[in-house]
Amino acid sequence: MGQDSANSAFSTLYDRLGNLFHHPSLAVPLANGLIALNDDFRARVIVLDALSGRIVWQYGTTDRPGLGPGSLNVPDGIDVVPPDMLGAFALPGG
Repeated sequence: MGQDSANSAFSTLYDRLGNLFHHPSLAVPLANGLIALNDDFRARVIVLDALSGRIVWQYGTTDRPGLGPGSLNVPDGIDVVPPDMLGAFALPGG
């Protein structure tokens, strides 16, 4: 999916489902057709099925910002790492 068609797809989705979000500042189309986005002021990163508008994955608790495990506080970006690259990154303390 090219950047222009990804922007168009997200714009259409936002027109349909905009009330679900509060200041989404980045949307990334994934190879499988899903869209990953950070929803800054709802304290979460989500993956959406663009066809159904369903949230299929979420990190962070909606409308409950925090700093502990499983929490986010104004997530202002995301980094998408391909599954075959996960082993290339060293985790802290590992």
